[in-house]
Amino acid sequence: MVKEIENPPAVQGEEAPPDQPRTLEQLTTEILYIKAQTCVNYWEMGCRLKEVKAQLPHGEWGKWLAEAVDFSQDSAGRLIAIADAFPNSAPVRNLNFTQIWMLATASPEIREDILAHPQLVDGQMKTVDEMSKRELEKVIRERKAAEKEAQKAKAELKEERALRAQAQNKSAALSAQLEEAKRQASAASLPAGEAEKALDREVGGLRAHLQGSAPVLLDCIKSTGTP
Repeated sequence: MVKEIENPPAVQGEEAPPDQPRTLEQLTTEILYIKAQTCVNYWEMGCRLKEVKAQLPHGEWGKWLAEAVDFSQDSAGRLIAIADAFPNSAPVRNLNFTQIWMLATASPEIREDILAHPQLVDGQMKTVDEMSKRELEKVIRERKAAEKEAQKAKAELKEERALRAQAQNKSAALSAQLEEAKRQASAASLPAGEAEKALDREVGGLRAHLQGSAPVLLDCIKSTGTP
């Protein structure tokens, strides 16, 4: 990890005397400082462009970019995406624009993990500022693939649980219907065959009763004088 420069060197327009050229260490320090400032500026510009866009009337954004700051909408969109991706400018220090943009296009989980922890790249653990474009691209691609597989597995598990719950609900409904059918069967009349036999018994008993009561009925008729 490139150490952040606490005391920035004086690099604006200052030139060393001809007989005192800057050392390699001094030049390296100044280049790294300028590089860090440039990366921070990407984020700073994105924040301000976002504010401007929010203030402009609809349809004025592209015109303002071209006339006021000579930016294309694509370039401005990338800078705004960088501002949206990082909560502050600290994570983008010591990175180049390509690295910043690649991280901005990754998911928040992938981006935060890559920034916070060294990643295994071709058998070596490297921080993001130590990675080449190819290495960072490979890490992000592998992480995106793993994330996609995890989301797919999660979706499949969710679907399986939904199907299981649906099957359980159907089973419970069928069980309830079966119990209701049993209850109705027990509360209903006897089956048709049994009911017919019971009716025959009742009719037979009624006939026997009437036959036994015939003499009494005749006496009653005679006593009342009914012709």
